[in-house]
Amino acid sequence: MKKLLLLCIFTAGILYCRAQIFSDNQYRNLGILEKELQQAKTPDEKTNALISLFYYHSRHNDSSNIKAVVDYSDQLEVFTHQTNDPELIARAYLNLTSTNNKEDLKSRIDRLHAFAKLHKLSYYQALAKVRESGYYFAYQPDQNKTNQSLNEAINLTKGLNDSLKTLIYFFAGNSYNEMNSHLQALELAFEANEIATKMHSLNLMARNYGLIGFIYTKLKDYNKSIEYRLRELPLLRMMNKPHLLAVRHANVARDFFFSNQPVLGNYHLQEAYRLADSIQGSKRLYNQITGVTLPGLLNSNYKEILKDFLKKYRRHFFIFPGYQLFDHSLLAEAYEKTGNIDSARHMVSRAGVYLSGNVSAGDRKYYFYVLALVASYDKNWNVAAENYKKSLQIALSQNNLADCIKTNDSLINTLIKQNMFQEASYYYKLGDSLQSELAKQTDKEDITRQEVAALEKEKELQAFEKEKEKNQRHNLQYLGITFGVVALFVSLLVMGIFKVSPRTIKILSFFSFLLFFEFIFLIFKKQIAVITNGEPWMDLAFMVLLAAVMVPLHHWGEHKVVAYLSSKKFSFSALKTSKHRTVSKKQIVNES
Repeated sequence: MKKLLLLCIFTAGILYCRAQIFSDNQYRNLGILEKELQQAKTPDEKTNALISLFYYHSRHNDSSNIKAVVDYSDQLEVFTHQTNDPELIARAYLNLTSTNNKEDLKSRIDRLHAFAKLHKLSYYQALAKVRESGYYFAYQPDQNKTNQSLNEAINLTKGLNDSLKTLIYFFAGNSYNEMNSHLQALELAFEANEIATKMHSLNLMARNYGLIGFIYTKLKDYNKSIEYRLRELPLLRMMNKPHLLAVRHANVARDFFFSNQPVLGNYHLQEAYRLADSIQGSKRLYNQITGVTLPGLLNSNYKEILKDFLKKYRRHFFIFPGYQLFDHSLLAEAYEKTGNIDSARHMVSRAGVYLSGNVSAGDRKYYFYVLALVASYDKNWNVAAENYKKSLQIALSQNNLADCIKTNDSLINTLIKQNMFQEASYYYKLGDSLQSELAKQTDKEDITRQEVAALEKEKELQAFEKEKEKNQRHNLQYLGITFGVVALFVSLLVMGIFKVSPRTIKILSFFSFLLFFEFIFLIFKKQIAVITNGEPWMDLAFMVLLAAVMVPLHHWGEHKVVAYLSSKKFSFSALKTSKHRTVSKKQIVNES
């Protein structure tokens, strides 16, 4: 069920992108978040602490967490209204749109938009429109309204500063990616990243690298995804975000497993767990690392690595309320694939308990498929065929062609083993029809990949042209500065011919030498950065060494030039006196 596993990953990725505004709160320990609330002094700090706790509990779905979500959402609303600060109130309203209750979601989004519009908070208006687009896409499917909301959000960025504009592009790009509009998503992500790079904002750059990597994962271009995710890792390290860094290593590991590079995948997996151990990570963090990586391993053909993974890390894969059906089914398939059929039976049996709950069609589809796998292993062909049919029916209703074909093929094999050739013939014809539709879909995906590649090439060419223009502009400036320095020294020498006061010569020489030596510093600074790679202590050492040489030379050279030009040899008055003495001598000779 490769397609289904990818869908699981994409859903996790969507939550990741939406969670970026809340940093790494869902992965941190609850005690630390509660301590931050106790120590909060300013209204801004207390608001952020309440948001962190609200978001943490909204991502942990047992009964105590559900009660805490209500508690902290009430505290957040009451406190922010007491501050009478529109920005803090809007921030509270924004975070309260993170509810999973679709009945309340639309009214909360409308409340945020109306409040932001009343107080002319364009950033929060735009975010409300992005949230609205997600609502129309996921809960009340309407393509026109979804696109309209996103267009309105982007139009609202015109009056925003670069930082806020980049965030809106980031969230809108994520929404387009959810809608499988990958080209629009990448255009916004590239534009956001260009602005973030100019701003030298590590946080914004990391967000956008993560989003671009996620888009390429959805396009199944894992090498590109890995490329951008690897750019994200050092930025998170510099920002001291170990929780997010651990999860990102797991994302990279998963993509390496999907691209059949198990050695590199295993390295990043070990790094993720090492980081989690070093910060005494929360249960949620370990579960996220394990849950992100497992689908990639299931997709690969490395059963021994999967077996070792289950042996070492199964204890970290906790089953959260609300995810029991899918999580148990996932573990059941993993055990079935490694030949541990007793554990597979146990897990699929436990999964069945949650079938009647409030679960998605995708989770039900996956459960029926795994149940059929286990029944096939036991050669219980009737149960296998029945569950393959149930899984296929849901896949057809979702137009999930890859899952349809995979399940249909398994069903045909099962029917043949039952000697039910007539029914197998019907599904064989269905398979041909599905293959034809998949070929058309694949052609569309190939066209999208080509468009994405062309867009990236265009962005690279634009970046190259901009870099070329910048270098030309800098070269002209360096040339102008060089001529300026030369002109100043020529002017300084010319002054020695005319009657100029020593004070004027001293002032001009001071500025001439100052400009000359600062120009040398400027040239050396660029070269030093290449050698030191921006390490502060190395930069300081080089600059101190250079100053130790340049400062004495500056003072010595300035002193010598001033003394020389102020002497009688080059002053106008000295030349005039010398000429007068020569004339007087000639008169004396003539008179005699």
